[in-house]
Amino acid sequence: MAVPSFDSPMLPVLETLVDGKIHRLQEVNALVAARLGVSAEDQAEMLPSGAMPRYRNRILWALHYMKRAGVIASPGRGQYVIADSGRALLAEAPAKITTKTLERYPGYLIDGPELARLMGGVRQSRRARVG
Repeated sequence: MAVPSFDSPMLPVLETLVDGKIHRLQEVNALVAARLGVSAEDQAEMLPSGAMPRYRNRILWALHYMKRAGVIASPGRGQYVIADSGRALLAEAPAKITTKTLERYPGYLIDGPELARLMGGVRQSRRARVG
């Protein structure tokens, strides 16, 4: 299988985390690649910028969107664990998870300073920093 679209790894990522254990990014990458049948060659394909492999980038975006929705949590840098809302989502037996699926979670739709406040950060909005 070629490198998946950015949202197609969402369901396999959540299924990988269902055991409730904390998983490191490399472990998530490997387990999801095995579930999706992504070859080592495809995993090594770089983004046009050369910044990182495209597959890793897709997994990171999937993790970002699901963390933002609150279906997974990140107890530490590069560590991921399923949240109760993620278990509830899996209990619905979805055929796939997309950004449209995540829109029903309030955290997914919040942006900027409000998101930072809810996530425990003290980030300023870009407008406030520039202004």
